[in-house]
Amino acid sequence: EIDPVEVTLRGIRERYPDVKVRREVRHGDSPAQVIAELALWADAGLIVVGARGTGGFHGLLMGGTCRALVDHAPCPLMVIPAGRR
Repeated sequence: EIDPVEVTLRGIRERYPDVKVRREVRHGDSPAQVIAELALWADAGLIVVGARGTGGFHGLLMGGTCRALVDHAPCPLMVIPAGRR
């Protein structure tokens, strides 16, 4: 069975060989909580997340994870709208 996460990571490793990539599974009450805790643990200077833009004004609204991180991120947060690269 093909693991889509591993396929994506392989592409990143090939395109950016100098960037360290580590796959890790963490559990928590919510994705936002896990991301915020990991950012604290890593002493991150920036959190970057994608937003799918759900709702009546496609591209303008954020989902629950992005919204929670806006309120609780321990460092600056960059939200990339859907369709941006």
